[in-house]
Amino acid sequence: MHRIIAAAGLAAAALVGACGALAGAPGAAPKFSDREGQIEFATPSGNIGCVYTPAGGTSWFKPAGGGPELSCDRVKPAYVTVRMGPSGAVQRSDNPGEQPCCGAQNVLAYGQAWTAGPFTCVSAETGLTCKRDDGRGFSLSKKAVKVD
Repeated sequence: MHRIIAAAGLAAAALVGACGALAGAPGAAPKFSDREGQIEFATPSGNIGCVYTPAGGTSWFKPAGGGPELSCDRVKPAYVTVRMGPSGAVQRSDNPGEQPCCGAQNVLAYGQAWTAGPFTCVSAETGLTCKRDDGRGFSLSKKAVKVD
């Protein structure tokens, strides 16, 4: 009986450890799964979700100008999409027609930073901030949407 309980406890601990490794430790750069280099992630609240598409795109999506591209959506209090490429202005769309956000299996935990291509995003309880290597970027939260 004790062996079964101990084995179940070890299995549960291994599962928790594996889930923690997928999400990454606070502050650590997470290793998110991707499809053809495209990575989706969301904040723990589920209110903000992002899609990174690498340069050249994927078999189903080619970013304008060839990419790379980072597109993030905020659901509440009003739906907003913010998109940026490797250079140029950051684009904001209020109440876009398509609203697929935010069911990503990859969660960027509060305190974590994610980096791909020229983009870095940092998740905090106050929202998500993403910057490009040239310093331009945006922040999304329930309180505000700011574009640099």
